[in-house]
Amino acid sequence: MIKDIIDMNGIQPQVRELLTEMNVDLSSVNSAFASHSKAMSGDVVIAVDPATCGSSAEAVNAAIGGEAGTFQRTVHIALADSEGNVYSWFEGSLSIAATKSSTSGVVAIDGGGASVSFTNGEADVKLNYTGEWAAADTCTLTVSGSVLGYTLTNATSVDTLVA
Repeated sequence: MIKDIIDMNGIQPQVRELLTEMNVDLSSVNSAFASHSKAMSGDVVIAVDPATCGSSAEAVNAAIGGEAGTFQRTVHIALADSEGNVYSWFEGSLSIAATKSSTSGVVAIDGGGASVSFTNGEADVKLNYTGEWAAADTCTLTVSGSVLGYTLTNATSVDTLVA
């Protein structure tokens, strides 16, 4: 079916003509086909931002002791190709887990749950810190899953608290 629409030379001439008559932007169609083709060949990565950070233990504990009662950190996640181009067509979900090294600090994923849903290939996860945190404690968000039959390499966002 796809070969009837696109081949190694791009969109088939008769399909190109029909799309042109319908005022469809052919460059966006070509981009969409190229994007899906890369993903179907296994060029899929999970990108997290920040991958690493160093929150101030003092600031974290002050926020927890304040009116909010929690310190919140947001991690942005994107499903992309190896060049960093976000797969804006992705509307699925991936697994998430939060862990910590602190003996007195607690971390929870805002809203609970063990997965995050993507819109246009992107998602945000909020991590809520409570308890008491010290310098060198870590809080890690791990994102994992499979897309188009490919098991993806896990991505992590690690906050190593500083003095």
